Amino acid sequence: MIRDRIAKIDNIKFWVILSVVIGHVIFYFRGDPLADTIYLFVYSFHMPVMVFIAGMFSKHSVDSRRYEIVIQYLAVYLVMKFLEALADYFARGAFSFYFLWESGPAWFALALAVFILVTMFINTYDKKSMLLLAIMVGCLAGLDTHFGNHFASMRICVFYPVFLAGYYTEPEKLTVRRYDKKIQIAARIIALIVLILIFIVFFNFSDRTTLILQLFKGKHAYDEMGIGIEIIIYRLLCYAFWAAMGILVFLVVGERNTLLTWIGSRTMSVFIWHSFIISLLFSTFDGKEILLEYYPHLYLFAALVIAFSITVITAFFPDLRIADTLSVKGRRTDDQSRN
Repeated sequence: MIRDRIAKIDNIKFWVILSVVIGHVIFYFRGDPLADTIYLFVYSFHMPVMVFIAGMFSKHSVDSRRYEIVIQYLAVYLVMKFLEALADYFARGAFSFYFLWESGPAWFALALAVFILVTMFINTYDKKSMLLLAIMVGCLAGLDTHFGNHFASMRICVFYPVFLAGYYTEPEKLTVRRYDKKIQIAARIIALIVLILIFIVFFNFSDRTTLILQLFKGKHAYDEMGIGIEIIIYRLLCYAFWAAMGILVFLVVGERNTLLTWIGSRTMSVFIWHSFIISLLFSTFDGKEILLEYYPHLYLFAALVIAFSITVITAFFPDLRIADTLSVKGRRTDDQSRN
């Protein structure tokens, strides 16, 4: 039940998964300055925050060596790849399945499986050394042109330090209730103002942000970005910016239980199904053209409403919590063997 969870974290997860859906919907409208700004803005924080939270709540899985969690994410990955192929069939009439070639959202499930598995083997080592090593690998990975979409290897290297930082962080430290009410309100207002200012800056430079977007996505080799080894400094700055954006998001989101909090507890369902629904709407049924025709001045607003609706609706779809089933079966087997 939601009261057994940390409401603030679920609230953050709602806004993050909504940002993911918005990004995948707005992708179809890129070329419009406002659409480009929204796209860049959501990519400036949604994946780092999502990966960080995943790391925070992987402690029990990692420390208890729950390999069934790895299996669960691999199952999610396979289901999403199938849905991706099915959506492509509906849109183009051709069924194509590109296994371990990750240009779509399925990469995240594969990455989580790798993150958890790797952390199981390094969690006994010095925290600072492991985090520093992970950051070093994340910075140097872009020098290798063989990475990229193959096995999501580039993004696995780039985002693993974020996951590890989450793993080393206690969730309770991210709440603000221990501070005075006035301090909480002031912090949220300041954080909101800073986020708005960042959005305005992105809007004013939306035609010159290709390199920043590539850094945020974390899947491009440095050679592909047309920058030399000095871009390692940019990657370090990107990590620092992600940390700052994460703090701002954590400050601005409230801690009350609402319907959005429950949806935030169902992000796996949204994650699995949203891309399939979006592909049907915009690739198969020409959703972009329909919005441009019927809402020529408000098509981006309509797109945002669609993104919100998809987030809410898919929260009620089934997810793949096979790990819980496997754990129950394992406990029953242990009990039977003891008896």
